This record gives sequence, C-alpha cells and structure tokens, in this order.
Amino acid sequence: MAPAESSSDESTPEDYVCSLTLQRMKEQTMLTASGNTYEASALRDALARRPGVDPLTNAAFEGPPVLASGRADTLKEVN
Repeated sequence: MAPAESSSDESTPEDYVCSLTLQRMKEQTMLTASGNTYEASALRDALARRPGVDPLTNAAFEGPPVLASGRADTLKEVN
C-alpha cells in the first residue's frame, strides 16, 4: 500500500506550496490579475465559489480570470 500524500514539509521550497491547499503544487497555475500561483484545481474551485476575487488577497479583479500555467518564469496562458 502506497503512503498517503502528506502536506508540504521543510524540504519543499515555499514557492512550490499552494497557499490554499498548503501542499506541494502538481499543476501550478498563476492568476495573472495578482501574480499569485496556486494549485490549478484549488484555484478553479475558489474562483467558482467567489468569481472575480483573488482567493489569497480577497482583492477583486475585473473581467474573467486570466490563468497562466506554471510560475512566472515559465508562463503559458491556459485561457
């Protein structure tokens, strides 16, 4: 039986930990309105619950969310 995936530990760089799930990101996705990066599924869920609001800062943004795959140094637009 495989061990359950645990939350991030001290060996995981902070840039790779989602601020919503507190776990290492498997699919990093940036909300370009704020530049914050999240686990893709967590970001989609948060935006479905509160459209037009960054889930980390609670700052409102105009228009549909523009998402980019990866971190700032490896951006690829996914919308």
